[in-house]
Amino acid sequence: MAHWPEAASIKQAIEEAKTILIHRHVRPDPDALGSQLGLKRIIERAYPEKNVYVVGGIVRDLEFLGKMEHVEPEMYDEALVLVLDTANQERIDGPHALKGKTVVKIDHHPDEDPYAMHQIVDTSVSSTSEMIAELAEAWGYSLDQESAFLLFAGIVGDTGRFQFRNATSRTF
Repeated sequence: MAHWPEAASIKQAIEEAKTILIHRHVRPDPDALGSQLGLKRIIERAYPEKNVYVVGGIVRDLEFLGKMEHVEPEMYDEALVLVLDTANQERIDGPHALKGKTVVKIDHHPDEDPYAMHQIVDTSVSSTSEMIAELAEAWGYSLDQESAFLLFAGIVGDTGRFQFRNATSRTF
């Protein structure tokens, strides 16, 4: 399992959930969208019977990565909510994210607001997309061309095309 202690419990939550709602931060960048849409694709391929939705406002400039979906507030009652790339509650895109049955935070920003029941926060990682790629591998989930493209877009965005200091040999 990945080197994060919560990885096993988060995989178990994914396995047990029928409905999974994936959120990210407002005014998203490629990492927020790449990790969100990439994780949706990974989960759907591993568990085609699950209902997986990506939630948040429309992003015209990055719409080529994928589209957001509308969900009803009552869907949160029994859902697993995964909040990606979002350091604090105020920046979560969507008013109902914290009303899920189980809430998980996966992020690479400093953990100043531990708002989730389960979380993986690691500031040594370049991007949340890199974290999702590492978790997918540890969990035994495969990447297809689409999920790899989405996660790569997130990594490229948050590393400045691999020019920033946060790009390490681990990132590659």
